[in-house]
Amino acid sequence: MARGITGILAFIIAIIAIFTGCADHAYLAPSPETPIEGQPAPEPAPRPGSQDIVFAISRDADDILREAAEYFCGEYTRLSGGSAQIMDAIAPDTDLLAGRAQVAFLNKKRQYEFNELLMATSTPFLYSSYQNFALSTGAGETTRLLGASLREQSGLVPLGAFYQGALHIITDFPVSGYQQLESVTFAVSDDSEVRGVVERLNAVTITADTDGERLALYMEGEVSAAEVSLKYAASAAEFEKPSYITESYHNLIPVWLIAEEDFYEGLGDEVRAELMETVAVLNYMIDSACLSAEAAAKEALIRTGNIVLSNEFASVRNRVFNTAVPLSEEAGVQQKLARDLITAIRQIG
Repeated sequence: MARGITGILAFIIAIIAIFTGCADHAYLAPSPETPIEGQPAPEPAPRPGSQDIVFAISRDADDILREAAEYFCGEYTRLSGGSAQIMDAIAPDTDLLAGRAQVAFLNKKRQYEFNELLMATSTPFLYSSYQNFALSTGAGETTRLLGASLREQSGLVPLGAFYQGALHIITDFPVSGYQQLESVTFAVSDDSEVRGVVERLNAVTITADTDGERLALYMEGEVSAAEVSLKYAASAAEFEKPSYITESYHNLIPVWLIAEEDFYEGLGDEVRAELMETVAVLNYMIDSACLSAEAAAKEALIRTGNIVLSNEFASVRNRVFNTAVPLSEEAGVQQKLARDLITAIRQIG
């Protein structure tokens, strides 16, 4: 009888506890994920595919690229649990190929020389606008051809291409067709490929390495045409003579984010997918910063009252490719694939 009363009392006390909220204060053993008060939280366990990596970037890279590299490394550490450090490199392509880096920004034409198709993406007069550049470098055929070549030749994977601005053409006469550039003295950068293409338009070239040197030649009347960035043109002194800037995008060097194939394939599927979302964020960080600066530069140039902006350049671009020297029968496989890549990009509107 006493045992029965005791059981009934225990049942009643339990019911009262539930309805008065006392049960909320019952002791619960901490789960493995819940830190005990006064003790530091345990480090998260590395996810599958966690690796310690080095991200190589050119020593003279601008602040935008550095911030993007730091963001990528931070996200990689958060997503995978592995560590990531940035290496200031004289030649990030060499460090990548030698295995001293697992990821790199390649932002100069000479850093593409190890691969014909990568070089092809910096072909002069290839892109007609930023939108055309973004569509072309992200197109399925581009990534298929370039990816296959990089994997086969060097064990590398292209993760994305980014915009770092372009050179345009300033003249003291309006340009509406390629015929108007014949016999014109043209200041170009120290790039043999650009110089050769301009000379195919029957222009006379003078080489000057920097924006400042080329614009000075133009302002002093030594040349009638020069290639220059919008940002530099806007920062220069006031234009004393009427000038025309054709938004040609004829000299556009992409920034490529390249990774080791072993590193990329070694990531877990989930980490790899999330890391590619990070690459999409980099597109916004890098491209939008450059586009905003160029938009501000155009507004400043228009305010001078002596600058006319134009994007009529299709006939010049077509002339460049219509006069290109065809590949010889002895051309190698990579050269032919590079030509196919250029053809595929040119077909993108």
